[in-house]
Amino acid sequence: MALNLIRKVITKMNIGEPKIKNFGRSDALLLEVHAEHLYAVAFQLRFDENTKFEKMDFLSCYENKGKFYFSYFLSSSLHQQTLVLRTAIVIPEFGKETALFSLADVWSTAIPYEEEIFNLFGVVFLSRDKMSEQKKIDRGLDSFRFPLRKNYVWEDAVL
Repeated sequence: MALNLIRKVITKMNIGEPKIKNFGRSDALLLEVHAEHLYAVAFQLRFDENTKFEKMDFLSCYENKGKFYFSYFLSSSLHQQTLVLRTAIVIPEFGKETALFSLADVWSTAIPYEEEIFNLFGVVFLSRDKMSEQKKIDRGLDSFRFPLRKNYVWEDAVL
């Protein structure tokens, strides 16, 4: 039931046919969206009366083949359904800013995960709070020290 409702809500947004499938062997669903549509899709999933994915349980990030992949694990008590909302962004050359829109306005539980992903991967989450973004950029991008990036160089002193 939730699958059809999600498909209907996303199709109404005119962003193309939604890519929805089962998430591995679990009962959870996987919805893949382009990064430029992430915020709009998340907002619809959270606040649309038909879907109501009111809770973000977890956010993960990994690097593979020149892209960062982000998986937002969402749950709806209305439908007793888990949905993984996934997007990807291309990793720019070393030292260049990598950014994605923050979903903290949609789910406040995104804040600590976004902070951790910034610290480990150097991804800046863009939001309405420009001062917070600038602090992140000043604090991290000058040092280029993001230990979970594949191009990170471990210094002898650290080992």
